[in-house]
Amino acid sequence: ITLCLIFFTNVHSQGITLLYTGGLGNLGDTIAWIQINTPPGQIPIQRVPTAEDDVVFSQTLSGISSVSFGFPGDSVNIGGGNSPLCRSLHISGTEFDFYSTNPDYGLAVNVYTANGGSVIIDSGSTIPKGRFSLYGGNPAIIDLQVKDSKFGDITTHNTDWVDLLLDNNARASFIGSSFEG
Repeated sequence: ITLCLIFFTNVHSQGITLLYTGGLGNLGDTIAWIQINTPPGQIPIQRVPTAEDDVVFSQTLSGISSVSFGFPGDSVNIGGGNSPLCRSLHISGTEFDFYSTNPDYGLAVNVYTANGGSVIIDSGSTIPKGRFSLYGGNPAIIDLQVKDSKFGDITTHNTDWVDLLLDNNARASFIGSSFEG
């Protein structure tokens, strides 16, 4: 008797992690992004992030302590939506200043967790303005996690610079951090 076992595994297509390196580039330039989880023996990918990619802004990894820019369309979709920029966003040890073409509002960041999207802000980061809309899905994960950082600023001229909208099991967590606005 011959016993044959066949195992099927659900292979999840995991994107790469792209670090914003600044330099001569900006958000829309290929030169501004480089892969940080490159397999041994491969050349790091340099390109603009896509819907499958995780995006990192890190002072420790890049030496950039402050980032100030807007995104095309004044919104970033993470984990879903139309024309998403990336799957997840991690801001670490960086002053991250969103701006928008609309002077009364900060940049809109829309997080859809159905595809695993999340935003993590940690290690002493400062986010003075921005509008975060969290759309929880399955799995319902921590959509916005702020650790030892500051989100919002009560000294801005318009409290609409800081909005946090939660929907359908979305969650926000503030650990050792402040939320002002």
